[in-house]
Amino acid sequence: MVAIGVFGLLGYNRLGVDQFPKMEFPVVSVDAALDGASPEGVEEDVTDVLEERFTTISGVRTIRSSSFQGAARIEIEFVLGTDVDVAVQDVRDEVAQAMETLPKEIQTPSVTRSNSSGRPVLYAPFFSDLTLVQLSEYVERVVKPQIDTIPGVAGAEVFGKRDRNIRMWVDSQELRSRGLAASDLIRALKREHVDLPAGFIEGPNVEWTVKTDAEFKSIAELEGMVVSYEGDAPIFLRDVARVEDGSEDIRSMVHFHGKNSVAIGIIKQSDANTVAVANEAFRRLELIRERLPKGIELADREDYIDFSSPIVESVEESQFALLFGGFLAVFVVFIFLRRVRPTLIIALAIPLSLVSTFGLIWVADYTLNTMTLLGLTLAIGVVIDDAIIVLENIERHREGGKPARQAAQDGTREITFAATAATFSVAAVFIPTIFAEGIVGAFLSEFGMTVAGSVILSLFVALTLTPMLAARMPPPKPQKPGGFYERLETVFHSLEEHYRRILEWSIGSRRARTLTLVAAVASLLLAGISSRFIGTEFFPPSDGGIVFVMYEMPSGSSLEYTKQFLEFNEGVMGSFPETRGMFSSLGVTSSAGIGRPNSGNIMVTLGSPRDRDRSSFEIIREARRSLSKIPGQKVQVMDPFSSMNSSNAQFEAVIRGNIPLVELDNLASQVVAELEGVEGFVDLDTTLDLGQPELRVIPDREKAAGLGVDAAAISETIQAMVGGVDVGVFKEDGGRYDIRMKLETKDSRSPAVIGDLYARSRTGEVFELRNLVRIETGAAASQISRTDRQRSVTIRANLDGLPLAEAMTLATQAASRVLPPGMRLEPTGDAESMIESFSQFGLMLGLAILAIYMVLAAQFESFMMPLAVMLALPFATVGAFAGLLICNALGMGGMTFNLFSMIGIILLVGLVTKNSILLVDYANQLREEGLDKVEAMRRAAPVRMRPVLMTAFSMIFGVLPAAIGLGPGSETRAPMAVATAAGMFSSMVLTLLIVPVFYLALDDLSEWSHRTWRRLRGANVAVEEGR
Repeated sequence: MVAIGVFGLLGYNRLGVDQFPKMEFPVVSVDAALDGASPEGVEEDVTDVLEERFTTISGVRTIRSSSFQGAARIEIEFVLGTDVDVAVQDVRDEVAQAMETLPKEIQTPSVTRSNSSGRPVLYAPFFSDLTLVQLSEYVERVVKPQIDTIPGVAGAEVFGKRDRNIRMWVDSQELRSRGLAASDLIRALKREHVDLPAGFIEGPNVEWTVKTDAEFKSIAELEGMVVSYEGDAPIFLRDVARVEDGSEDIRSMVHFHGKNSVAIGIIKQSDANTVAVANEAFRRLELIRERLPKGIELADREDYIDFSSPIVESVEESQFALLFGGFLAVFVVFIFLRRVRPTLIIALAIPLSLVSTFGLIWVADYTLNTMTLLGLTLAIGVVIDDAIIVLENIERHREGGKPARQAAQDGTREITFAATAATFSVAAVFIPTIFAEGIVGAFLSEFGMTVAGSVILSLFVALTLTPMLAARMPPPKPQKPGGFYERLETVFHSLEEHYRRILEWSIGSRRARTLTLVAAVASLLLAGISSRFIGTEFFPPSDGGIVFVMYEMPSGSSLEYTKQFLEFNEGVMGSFPETRGMFSSLGVTSSAGIGRPNSGNIMVTLGSPRDRDRSSFEIIREARRSLSKIPGQKVQVMDPFSSMNSSNAQFEAVIRGNIPLVELDNLASQVVAELEGVEGFVDLDTTLDLGQPELRVIPDREKAAGLGVDAAAISETIQAMVGGVDVGVFKEDGGRYDIRMKLETKDSRSPAVIGDLYARSRTGEVFELRNLVRIETGAAASQISRTDRQRSVTIRANLDGLPLAEAMTLATQAASRVLPPGMRLEPTGDAESMIESFSQFGLMLGLAILAIYMVLAAQFESFMMPLAVMLALPFATVGAFAGLLICNALGMGGMTFNLFSMIGIILLVGLVTKNSILLVDYANQLREEGLDKVEAMRRAAPVRMRPVLMTAFSMIFGVLPAAIGLGPGSETRAPMAVATAAGMFSSMVLTLLIVPVFYLALDDLSEWSHRTWRRLRGANVAVEEGR
């Protein structure tokens, strides 16, 4: 026992802490960039070409893609079980082969293993009086390398950074007055800014490397570059352009508490320990703080956006529920036994079993997370069951006059079979979890292994330590008349007497048995009807202490225009008294993100639920009301912990079809219009937006040809002057900085500037573009999404009091009224996961029942007897459904059919059989001693009533703290605990009242079948003899 305890303690000290079990999904991401290309151009020239190659890879399940302005992202999801490293290599091979058919100017697409933990677990903001370029360079060069080397960190992203660029701001009027074109500046830089190797010079003893070092070393030298000549007079770069040591084009910004900042976001590896990564990050950031140069500040630790804090609080709350539940379970045992020493003997089973289970969790490479801690919490009432059963039987033998040692031997031997069968029936429930896949498999396997391991260890404790201690326990002292012990004993004797009367009636006649069975079936039907009033969802909303706001302006809105809304939204969110920290971003905020200057988000930390009067859900509703009053913006407000998918939207469904984008957008808009009138749908939006303002420059080919100007010269001029182009690299102090040429900002505010540009012809002359092109205005898609090579649009929404399953039903009905034949609304995100989880749940439940039957059939050596135990299984759902329904009516959140309540119901399957086995096994023992079946059950049931009550109530009180928990993460623990506790209560009643009836009815059926078989066999023998 000591060795087992030490093993458990060692495992506990080495366990990591995380919110959920490790989940590894075989998804590979491909990012490609094609500068200047429209979304439709990217779709046709890049996305479609790559997708065609990827469909040939073995094991591909789904391909999803998004085409943006100048970029594409493709996600290839493989079937579960695929080796991700092999999948990444397969995708890289296909990309390499596709390069021959992709546009020549495309950059080589990057292929990465998609990280399911891609959201940073921590944001740490830096402030400075220096420029953002200087601050960004410090964070990028000094801070980021120190964070990247933290064990378990997949990478650190710098948000809001501004890369240093050497800017050549071209003055269009000066350029025009000198008869120059943009191409002249580009050629001049390539001609004058040169660093070329020139081979080697070999001397008798020395070899020299030779290179031409003709690169500009300073801004002043660059300004003095000769661009061309006007007669004999040189035209310098400073004559036609302003050279500035500046930054890249400003397409994003980051605010912390409304101030400009640069933040580092720490992304953990998918299998890393979140809390350990965050703690090490805190330590290193404090070391970095001590060495910060003057003028740069790091925000205080309490101001970080910390996603690990809710995890720590949730785990601490689960540990409290575990300890308090253990105390309540022991208290229940004491009430039944009314003696301290027997209670302590039983109580020892809790720490020994659970501490030892920590060792199993460590060996299995699990972490302390919501599922393993829930498994331990729910196991509290189970691990003392065996000790209760064994000790209660020993005490019964001692009360019969046997010595302590003899009573311990006989009592343990008598109950060993029943205890073993009951324990392995609980463990057998979780054997099928090895067949579960996806999220359900990850959750079920860790929960199941924890519960199964703890109950098997508890059986070992009950059959070894418990009888050993019981044999050394002195007999009970005489109790004072009228004392607490006697009063409780009177209550228990009264319960037993009432139970005997009810039992006598229910099994005393066939009519009573029939009425009992009818009542049982009626209760089952009532439970089935009531279940229709319980909502269904995948994941219950959880108060994680963080509010996430996503806002979007109309397509084409400038950064400055969107910034005005950002500041207003920050004011609204900052006005809430619960706001602790506020991190805001606008546009593309990291190298990994693809965003636009008309959208952004705000993350607000609220602190622990214990420290505030309002839940995050109440704050979200108020924020949604306040922000939706602002005209001109679309807003989504949510809790990032309320969804398991990366978009954070609680509801997602997709429409797909290779039809024009206008038609697809129209269909999606009609579905959204239908849903806007449905209560419970909020923040409705689609991923397709055709309102991006677009200028189309169309060359007049006849005029251009007559003047000797080709289309390439026109497009290159517009790209260089309007879009900007990198024309060289400036080197300084080991750094390499792009030299970027672009038209002066003041000259590029109007579309008319395109006509003022000059392009050079083949003969060397320059011509204004107004004479060569016409400009048309229009609108284009800002993003084109595809699913399995078909164009698609995703409808997203958040849900306010509407269960996900009901939302999906309402959305499907709305879509059926709008969509043409052959098109339908397909669930994705949490809705798709919910459907998969329910199908997995049905499989797991069926396999669990089969596993229990096989275990019982082997142990009872009968095919019929296990049915007497298992027929009570469906009736346990009566209590589970009733508990969820009542708690839902009382306003407790998450009381739906969801991932957690379903796991609780699976656990019930094992627990119900455990109590039934105690009853049936003892009845069988009495029948072996010569009693008939009715008399055996008449004696067995009252004897087993007390241990059944004791084990049931210890289980109920053991999970009570989790059922009524109010701390962080309680929304996920409560549904499982409520379903288990309420189901356990109903199964307790059913075990005592219905199992005896089932037992006798099945025995009657078995006897009848044997008699019928003998008659038929005898008739066949007579016929044969007559022949």
